[in-house]
Amino acid sequence: MEIVGCHLLDTLDEVEEDIYNMRQNGECNGGSTATIILILDSIYNVFHLGDSKLVLVKNGSATQLTEDQTVLGSVNGITKYFLDNYMGKDVECDYLKYSGQLEIGDCLFYGSDGFFGKTLPEELLQLEQQITEQSSLDTVLSNHTEILKLRGETDNISVGVFKVVI
Repeated sequence: MEIVGCHLLDTLDEVEEDIYNMRQNGECNGGSTATIILILDSIYNVFHLGDSKLVLVKNGSATQLTEDQTVLGSVNGITKYFLDNYMGKDVECDYLKYSGQLEIGDCLFYGSDGFFGKTLPEELLQLEQQITEQSSLDTVLSNHTEILKLRGETDNISVGVFKVVI
């Protein structure tokens, strides 16, 4: 794992530098969050940057494994959270690292704040159950995305799911 993780971080550093240089040259004005999951055997290793989230659904409970890298600020009198650490902010960034053990039946949800912003923890449990019972992951997630839009979500809604089955 150590060698693979080092190569992964080297690649992420290269991408980070490219995005930073593009920002400095005026080629783009944004950046990116990143949540990278490396699973070897039953051990997960997470490299995290920004406010995307990784949530583990295990034994009937949902636990956020990542920590948002945001700061509270104000623009035009409106107080909100801003990204404090993201790809493109600096030449190098510090990834938060997490690791743990996965077991059969565990389910990882990773996605944008557009997905997690209006998704309740108990809904993740319901989604995990629906994914287990149905064969169409796409249908389950598409239906939930429509619910989020009805709740007024206007941000990017991105989500991925990893379910341990063997």
